[in-house]
Amino acid sequence: MRNGEPPKIEVATKAARFAVAAEGLGIDVAIVDFIDSHARLVKPFSVETRHIQATLLNTDCGGGTPLADALELASQLVEDHRDEPLIVAVTDGEPSSVDDVIEQIRASPAPICSLTIATDTQAGNLSAAASELATYYEREATIYDGDQLDDRLDQFASLLVGF
Repeated sequence: MRNGEPPKIEVATKAARFAVAAEGLGIDVAIVDFIDSHARLVKPFSVETRHIQATLLNTDCGGGTPLADALELASQLVEDHRDEPLIVAVTDGEPSSVDDVIEQIRASPAPICSLTIATDTQAGNLSAAASELATYYEREATIYDGDQLDDRLDQFASLLVGF
């Protein structure tokens, strides 16, 4: 997440605005992230994103990308939630295990969509892992240029209409 210009972690933290916007539309949001190669619940459904935004804007990063663990935790959260669930993964497309992520996508009780941050590659050149996973997500959008984040978030939100 340190690679890219701007670094992918900076783009990912700015994507937290997506959660604030969703809540503004009356959508319940929970947020799972990674710390020291472990998935953790950062924001349960019961807490508004604006209350924990400082935590979400922290650009420290290190360790692996346990995306499969995060998707498993998200699946557990949505199983217990009463609304029509949707899981959105904001990722650099480089999980610790592609096979484990595919297994979690297949087992998920809710559709999983991905917003892939690829500011370290040329447009259209996703890594092999990100390209493979893109075929498994219900919807997928990629950000190659951090300056286009707002436009891409709007486009991504429009892809999610109907869930």
